[in-house]
Amino acid sequence: MHCPFQEKVALTDIFAQVKDVDEQVFGVILAIFRKEKVQDCIGYFSDNGNQGHFKQQILQGVNLKQVENEQKLSDFRNNTIQITDVLKKLKDHDFNSKDYSSEEYQDSKLSLIKNIKDNIQITEFLKFLVHLTSIDKTLIQCGSNSLNILVQMKLDLRNKNFENIKIQNTSLVGANFAQCNLSGSEFNNVNIVGVNLNGAILFNCKWINLIINKQNKLDGHTKSINSVCLSPDGITLASGSNDKSIRLWDVKTG
Repeated sequence: MHCPFQEKVALTDIFAQVKDVDEQVFGVILAIFRKEKVQDCIGYFSDNGNQGHFKQQILQGVNLKQVENEQKLSDFRNNTIQITDVLKKLKDHDFNSKDYSSEEYQDSKLSLIKNIKDNIQITEFLKFLVHLTSIDKTLIQCGSNSLNILVQMKLDLRNKNFENIKIQNTSLVGANFAQCNLSGSEFNNVNIVGVNLNGAILFNCKWINLIINKQNKLDGHTKSINSVCLSPDGITLASGSNDKSIRLWDVKTG
């Protein structure tokens, strides 16, 4: 039997492991993963053969004075161990298999938000998890739930680069993605009611089963959507599909 309170406590404890991590390490790790075309994040760090190469990548990715190198490398190694441990725990957690935007998880999620909202490292880690969806397909639901939490926390997500992220089975109601780069993103079964996409870059998107209110989905295309554009007045959404059609949608009614 599912117990929301027990899940909340466990999840809070998991995220607490990164509360003191240097947030700079998240960007360095993502850069390495992209450069190396990593697809298995946990496996990469579990392979001892990658440690020497990782050390060199850190030195190249972080501007350090010579006297700072050893201490910074030691800190980064410890941070990486912590992050890897957290990823392992999250991968096997409900957070990576269930939709935390559903009513069932609202109380536990609100308690989680209360505990983490003032910790910059944890909120940066949530963003890190969102970006990992573009790299590791085994962590897509985890990243999707992370984005839902960031939206619910009302963090400023404008002007961010979210290229190639993969988001599924969640709600982004009221999200502000103004001026964001969402090119190459894949959304499946995502509630986008009230989402602000003004000025967003949306090339080669694959968005299917989009929910624009409780009754309507953008399911008129026969193939995946590869581009979307919101009108300046926020009333009309245009979508282009691989079925060689362009459709116009009323944001409120579909």
